[in-house]
Amino acid sequence: MLITKDSIYYGYKKAQLSKWPCPNCYSIGLKKLEIRSYENNYSKSKRKTKSKEGVFVGILKCIHEDCSCIISVCGDYRMSQNKNKIVEDFFPLHFNPPIPIFKVAEYEEISFELIEVINMAFRLFWTDLNACSNKIRIVIEQILNDKKIRKTKKLDKPKYGRKTEDISLHKRIILFGEKYPGLDKHLTAIKWIGNEGSHKYEGLDVNDLLDAFAILEDVLESLYGYRSKELNSTIKRINKRKKP
Repeated sequence: MLITKDSIYYGYKKAQLSKWPCPNCYSIGLKKLEIRSYENNYSKSKRKTKSKEGVFVGILKCIHEDCSCIISVCGDYRMSQNKNKIVEDFFPLHFNPPIPIFKVAEYEEISFELIEVINMAFRLFWTDLNACSNKIRIVIEQILNDKKIRKTKKLDKPKYGRKTEDISLHKRIILFGEKYPGLDKHLTAIKWIGNEGSHKYEGLDVNDLLDAFAILEDVLESLYGYRSKELNSTIKRINKRKKP
């Protein structure tokens, strides 16, 4: 994992905005080319102290000259005064290209469609945790598609004029487990997290999503690359509770 629970805070100092992995080469560390903050009108009208709120925009660049990937960042901004010290906090909401949670490009034989939906999940991680969890659920479906796990089954008798019916995600995961023993528990754990985000407005926190990404990375390493350490305790806990 390139981003861990220890690297996520509620608000970052300006110096911390550059301590992210490069979306292109995965090296840790970005150079701040420009960071600008703008106070909003509501903050100006209500301000009685030196505190203010608004937005920030910035341009970051990979520290490695042979890469030089350019990344834009934007989000919320707050400034307050603690005694005689000015304190600035930045709350990123969007990176473009998205900051990777883990390495993806190094996996062999991974489909373009799967990479795309994973990057969408990375993008949503900063903006909407529930939408991010739902996108991770779609990652599961894409993995099942890539591994040729069937989506439909024939009916013994036609129903409403249909000769086939869709197989549920849960049953598709069971079929996947027959082909890849043990990994079905990984996908089931991710599914529960995805369900929680889909059905509850405030059902998830950052740690839940990072659990899902850690399990997903382990699945991808098993299917497309080298295998990392097992996440058995996390997987067992989520599957037992049927939620994060």
